[in-house]
This record gives sequence, C-alpha cells and structure tokens, in this order.
Amino acid sequence: MIAIAQQFSPRYEQDRDDLVSVDVSGLERLLGPGRVIGEELRREATARGVRMHVAIAGTRMAALLLALSRPGLTVIEPGGEAEALSSLPLALLEKCDKLQTFQQWGLKTLGELAALPAGTGAGLVARDPLAPRLPAAARARLDFLVRDRDQTLDQALLRFALAAEAVATTLPEVRDRDHLAELAAAADLDPPTSEDLDRIAELVEARFGLDQEAAG
Repeated sequence: MIAIAQQFSPRYEQDRDDLVSVDVSGLERLLGPGRVIGEELRREATARGVRMHVAIAGTRMAALLLALSRPGLTVIEPGGEAEALSSLPLALLEKCDKLQTFQQWGLKTLGELAALPAGTGAGLVARDPLAPRLPAAARARLDFLVRDRDQTLDQALLRFALAAEAVATTLPEVRDRDHLAELAAAADLDPPTSEDLDRIAELVEARFGLDQEAAG
C-alpha cells in the first residue's frame, strides 16, 4: 500500500499495515476531481493485485473512518464530513482511549457523539485526553474553547504559556504523533484574547479544581 501511495503523493502516513492516508491536495490540477483521484487510486491498486477501499474527504480522520466502514470508493464533498460520519458506529474509534466512556454514556454512533450538548463540555471530552480527568465545573468553564475558538485544551494551554512575556519558547510533553500534530496546529489559531487568557489563568492557578475534588 505504501508503494501505491508513493505513486500519488510524497505526503502519506501509514496508520497500520492495511491502512494508509494520502494527502491528495493539489492533485485536482493533474488528475481531476476527487472521484477521479479515487478511481485512479483503485485502478493502480488493482494493477498491483491489491483490493482497496478508498475514501476521499476534507479531513484525514474522516477519510480513514469512511475507508474502514464503506467498501469501494467513497467521495465526500467539502463540508459533508459530519453528515457522512453521523451514522457510523462508535466502535470505529477502537483505538480511542475514551471509547469505553462514550459507550457507558449509551452512545452508539459518531453522530450521537457529535450531537452531545456543548454545555456539558462534551466537545472537550471527545477531543482532548485531559478533559475527562477534570471536574465538571472546570470542563464547563472551558467549553468556550471548543464552542467559540475551535481548539483543544492542550492547544489553549500552549498558547497561554507562550503569551507570557518572559517565555520565548516551550517544549510541551507530546503523547503521540497525533498529539504532536494537534500542538503544531496551535500556531495557525487566532491569538487568544485577554478574556481567554484570564479564564485559563484562573483555572491554572486553581489547578482546574483538582485539589478540591481530591479533598472532597
């Protein structure tokens, strides 16, 4: 599969032996729209004796999940990822360390996960590994990050650290490749507002209420 990916783009990532994601941005000028690119990928795979399911979507994660769940060729138009993923079983997130928590909540599909009310801080639970360990009050106060700023808690904390005048650079703890990409993407986010910094500073100073929870 790596050899097939290399035929189309130098920007690819092997997620496991039978799963590869390829950045096909820019190929439209050479091959045509997404469906044509997908057909070319499958044609190359057939020529090499490989049976391949292909999904073209606006995000890497959406493409991976769709390729795992749908046979043949799937092409999702930009902006249609949420609808396309909504009926997929939550079990597709088998490598997500929050899967058991989501299942305990009675969730069965990705659409049900996405539909959780923002006021519960559910977005942070779904997107950030730190959030489930935080007290409910802290999660609720951080919900604005997902709702209004479209960023994770770790991204916000990184921007918060770099906002200090005395800090020129910082080396955060990185859990894995996806976490590294998440932190790297923080550079493309809008600068935090003074209100954002004040909110986070209060929570950091209070250690997000973890001491109170432990004492209780």
